[in-house]
Amino acid sequence: MMTIIIEGKEFNNKEQAIIELAFCHYPVVVEIDGENQEFSSFDAAREFVESK
Repeated sequence: MMTIIIEGKEFNNKEQAIIELAFCHYPVVVEIDGENQEFSSFDAAREFVESK
C-alpha cells in the first residue's frame, strides 16, 4: 500500500492527497514511500502524485 505524506498528514489514496494539495501553501514537501520532493506549484505536485 502506498503512503503519501503532505505537511505531516498521511494519505493512502491519491485522490485524497491531490485534494489536500489544492489547499496547501507552497512550497510544499511531498513524500511517497520514502521519496521526498519539494514543489512550488500545485500542478507539479499533482503530477508527482499521479505518476506514482
